[in-house]
Amino acid sequence: MTKPLRSDDAAARSGPRVRSLAILGLKAIISIAIVWFLITKVDFETLSARLGTNAALPLVFGIVLGLLTMVVTAVRWWRIHHRLRADIPFRFAIPATMECYALNLALPGSVGGDIVRAARARQLCGRTREAVMAVLLDRGGNLAAQMVLCIAALPFLHNSMASNNLEVAVLSVTLIGALGVAAVYLAPLLVGRSKLERIRLIRELIRVGLILRRILHFPSAVCEIAVLSFGIQAIGVIILWTAVLAIGLETPPLFTLVVAMSFGMLGSALPISFGGLGVREGAVVWVFLETGMAEDTAFMIAIVFGALILSQTIPGLYIWAFGRMPPIISSTEN
Repeated sequence: MTKPLRSDDAAARSGPRVRSLAILGLKAIISIAIVWFLITKVDFETLSARLGTNAALPLVFGIVLGLLTMVVTAVRWWRIHHRLRADIPFRFAIPATMECYALNLALPGSVGGDIVRAARARQLCGRTREAVMAVLLDRGGNLAAQMVLCIAALPFLHNSMASNNLEVAVLSVTLIGALGVAAVYLAPLLVGRSKLERIRLIRELIRVGLILRRILHFPSAVCEIAVLSFGIQAIGVIILWTAVLAIGLETPPLFTLVVAMSFGMLGSALPISFGGLGVREGAVVWVFLETGMAEDTAFMIAIVFGALILSQTIPGLYIWAFGRMPPIISSTEN
């Protein structure tokens, strides 16, 4: 006969759940508030008039580029696994990456898809540490490329005041984003566990770090990750450009597009919103306004760009709901 839970045990179990729901609710409120603010700044009659028949080709091109982004990301993740000698099939890497994109954008924290992807890869390669490290390298490659592109393009902006403001903002957002992503990854591992379990988990993380240090000593591996990461960011810049073309506007300077895209994606890494929704678009608007763009134009571009980014969730949600993927936990495990 099962013993009833004591009141203190029930309280201990409900505490983390209440905190998680509170954090989820706060992130949802932040995303809704920012999106609502963006919507109120857009004249949708003007936007719909601009998105006429001539907008179809740029929008389709932007959606296709979104698919290409996921394919290149899958190649990078697959190659990282190969470098770690924990190979996974390439036919698995593409649908798993698409699912990861969807869950990262649809779930709070922006790392839910990474956790699922690492768990699925672990079932195929049988190596937990390498599966975790592959996701960290994949995620870190994007973050590093975004920061480098954003800072490198700042001196080429025409507005020097905007460059100074953006430089401080980029460094701050990158630092907070890196710490925030680390906290989101580590919190589920360390919160609510016994001291012995925490020690074991910290020891595993140290081992992952040692493996990471060893692989980064190979210049060819670092170069391969960097080339693919910068290629992904270049595709993101083109997607932002297609949003401009879809509205029928004159193309902003290249370096403005680079800073806007990279800063927007850096902002989406901050664990303060629901999958980066709202923060990403708000960061794009802020860059455009800082560089002298008209307010109504900046908000329209950000809305269309956000819609193109969100369109990347469609294939992954379909795969997650109906696809046949390796289980996160195999039937032979307890």
